[in-house]
Amino acid sequence: MHDANPARSVARDARFPRSRPWSSAEVLHGLDREQLAATQVGKHAELLWYDTVTEYDSQNFFRHVGSLRDGGQRFSADFQAFEDAWLIDERNHYEGYRQLLSMVSGRSEDDIHAEVTSREADFGPVKQLLHDEFSVCVVLAYDELFTAQSCNKDFELFSSSGDPRLARWIRLVARDEGYHFLNIVDVLRRNYAHRRAEVPAMLDTLLHWDEHERPYQATFVLDHVSERFTRESLQRNVDVIMHLLDA
Repeated sequence: MHDANPARSVARDARFPRSRPWSSAEVLHGLDREQLAATQVGKHAELLWYDTVTEYDSQNFFRHVGSLRDGGQRFSADFQAFEDAWLIDERNHYEGYRQLLSMVSGRSEDDIHAEVTSREADFGPVKQLLHDEFSVCVVLAYDELFTAQSCNKDFELFSSSGDPRLARWIRLVARDEGYHFLNIVDVLRRNYAHRRAEVPAMLDTLLHWDEHERPYQATFVLDHVSERFTRESLQRNVDVIMHLLDA
């Protein structure tokens, strides 16, 4: 049901947004560089780089949402509550991935951060998909579900190291991403039930986007690696989103 006063909908449910802050630095404290480099995780510097940059790119997405606000778009109190918790989590994930990448690559975290932040985000190609709070929420719901699943796919790799800190760390990251997905679906259900009929066509557009493997431009969203997701899995995620919106 659409709520004329979004602030009221936040106050009604103490479970929103779902959030349990934690520290990557604390969980990974004491991890040995040489031991990590000898594990399977140590052999996946390319994967760690990709995850490092995409987690950082939440900052680029945040700035894009800020530009929509500056342009006069209204964002609900529900979305702002989601955004506050989401940003804390994404920064924490970025710091953890950056630490792991530094340990397996031998590069300093400062050097990695300098390279990550030197990239320029190009929202031009996806601008048509992100023009108001409703469209931003639909894209985020689609994207965060894939991110949670991608983290789940990494459980085996991180657990194979034999170090419980790595296994715990990736499970906490995956839990956060699951929370992000559920939280943004809640924003849609609370504020945009009256636009539910628009969602299937929007999700179909995102499916086609992924199937054509358009280049990733540091936008945070639509960064899915084709090797990890089939057409069937893409469609299943669309079905999950629609099921939750109708629940």
